[in-house]
Amino acid sequence: MWQVRIHQLVKIILAIATFAWACECAASYRFVTLEELARDSEIVVMVKQERKNTEAPRMPDKSQHVIVRAFKGGSVGAEILMCPQRDSEAYDFTDGPALFVLFAKKNGQCFQPIAGRRGVVEIEGEQAYTVNFLDEPNWQALSDFIQKTEKEVLRTSKKGKAKAKTKISPTN
Repeated sequence: MWQVRIHQLVKIILAIATFAWACECAASYRFVTLEELARDSEIVVMVKQERKNTEAPRMPDKSQHVIVRAFKGGSVGAEILMCPQRDSEAYDFTDGPALFVLFAKKNGQCFQPIAGRRGVVEIEGEQAYTVNFLDEPNWQALSDFIQKTEKEVLRTSKKGKAKAKTKISPTN
């Protein structure tokens, strides 16, 4: 009888410990808002992955992208270089889709997404993958996301909180 109760008690303790660990993991993941990303980014651009890297001998772990739409701090046709990221929050630009919206800051000669992978919105077809955003659906129409992004960049810029410091032109 005691063995059964001890066995049940151990199961309960393990269940509580597992639940506590799961809650801690969930609490450490922080969703972001479009407002935060627009306000805190130096550049907000839609970029197309350049599969070939002409800088490969000098910078093999950096990936190159072409801006196809600029919301803040960039010019269409300009190339940007993404910094290598090696932490658990890193977005793998070499393995992702060919098109995405990037919320980033300059870090030396390259750019790095703010808020880790949450600063990268994948585009597939006519859909934007916004699962990491607070109060947004997992997927939404690309046209809706573009409209929201333009509105938020304009709104945060008008408040004076998001002055574009970084200009990227096609000649850079």
